[in-house]
Amino acid sequence: MSPLASDALVEAWQDCHGRTRSEVAVRLLQIADPGGERRLARLTIGERDHALLELRALVVGDDFELCATCPSCGEQLELNASKEELARAFATTDGPYELVVEPYVVCFRLPSSVDLVAVMDEPTAVERRAALWRRCVTCTREDAESDLVDIPDEVVERVEESMHDLDAQAVAEMELTCPICSHDWSAEFDIVPVLWAEVNELVQRHLQDVHRLAMAYGWDESHLLSMNPRRRQFYLDQLQG
Repeated sequence: MSPLASDALVEAWQDCHGRTRSEVAVRLLQIADPGGERRLARLTIGERDHALLELRALVVGDDFELCATCPSCGEQLELNASKEELARAFATTDGPYELVVEPYVVCFRLPSSVDLVAVMDEPTAVERRAALWRRCVTCTREDAESDLVDIPDEVVERVEESMHDLDAQAVAEMELTCPICSHDWSAEFDIVPVLWAEVNELVQRHLQDVHRLAMAYGWDESHLLSMNPRRRQFYLDQLQG
């Protein structure tokens, strides 16, 4: 990934408001890969989220400060984790893959952002899951195609377990222990809302700096956003002198 410019970050921030989580993920990746929307949208979710970890390292750094709530006693935990600790295996291809669970033969590919966006209009989680299955999975029994409602839960679970094993970064989990009640649990880590919140905060700080410098020197926004960050900080420091 290439170094990031402030103006590209601001444009992405502006475009992300009102978008779905998957659309936000793809738009943020375009900061470092302009013009790559079509390719980025078709990455497996694990590959996409791994790329977001790399992007986050450029924007913020490698270390995370996270929060979690103990599901047993409600204790609020503050967690420190590195990019390496949150990295999981990911697939660089969406298949097709085949899984045999007698008497069923299942062919599947791994979901992408395109798939997740396409099922968002379904009114319930159950219907979104079914729509995603129809997009990514075909299942036959004795050469006759089977619908999701006709497939045993065991087969569905085996398919979803295989997807997770192939693309674990798509649902990254952290194993946690509560220091108060010693309860152990797994917490899901989703890089998309974490990075979006950090980008939102960073861009607002950038724009506040632009406002101060524009008021002081009369420079326009595009000039200030394209200015080298060190040079821009020099002028900000002069305003505090």
